[in-house]
Amino acid sequence: MKKIWTLLLLIGSLFLFAACQDFFSYNIEQYQFIESLSLYQDNHQLDDIDVEDLVNNISLNIMQSNVTVYTTTYAPFLFMRTKEESFYGSGIIFYENEDFYYVLTNEHVVSLTRNSTSATYEIIDYQNNKYKGFLYENASSIAYDLAILFFEKNEKSYEIIKINDRPLDIGDKVIAIGNPKSQKNMITMGEVLEFSETNVKNRYGDVVSRDFLAIKHSAYVNSGSSGGMLLNYQLQLVGINFAGADDDGRHVYTFSIPVNIIVEYFNNLLQIQSDT
Repeated sequence: MKKIWTLLLLIGSLFLFAACQDFFSYNIEQYQFIESLSLYQDNHQLDDIDVEDLVNNISLNIMQSNVTVYTTTYAPFLFMRTKEESFYGSGIIFYENEDFYYVLTNEHVVSLTRNSTSATYEIIDYQNNKYKGFLYENASSIAYDLAILFFEKNEKSYEIIKINDRPLDIGDKVIAIGNPKSQKNMITMGEVLEFSETNVKNRYGDVVSRDFLAIKHSAYVNSGSSGGMLLNYQLQLVGINFAGADDDGRHVYTFSIPVNIIVEYFNNLLQIQSDT
């Protein structure tokens, strides 16, 4: 009997060790991402736009910044952990350093579920290359519905999305890019309808209120587009899509987190980083 218990303890230790390996954290000096962001203020409205040229430019350059984020959550069971739930969303490669690429997405794309205590992340690029993702320390924010993942570089390189912090106006043309319903690199176009606070339902049906003014626009999105990019016609980031509204199954409008809120989130994160 003693040998059986010893064997069980050994097996449990191996599972525990494996779980720790999944959540390996890099030294903070090695992976911290920025001291400041380069922001752009180009005119956000273009006349005489050639849609075909615009789409070709997106396909050749911007698609490299678009990724799918797969989250798998786990619940504890004795010395082990059991797979609890899996879900996915979109993400944007917005920064790089010597060793890593950094992906901006929604907090609800990477968050734990009610019964889970841990999670793993897989990042898949526009060509289905897969990487193990790590959640950036202190970067998961329920208030902003934003989070940052990072993954190790290899021989493959990616374009970094440019960020434009000039405010949008009602009527401005915008482009949404994401990975809805397992489709890769879906491009839709629309315009800014208004700016408003939002009340959206989470995966449990609970209503979550956002205090900031979101961009309400008409570009079509679907499930899986959360964390996807909203661009101006200069193909610079102006928002992060996080929710949509339907009427009897028909898409009505989409909500995006504007860049001023994203920059505020970055600044808060950098302040936390400098204080630690």
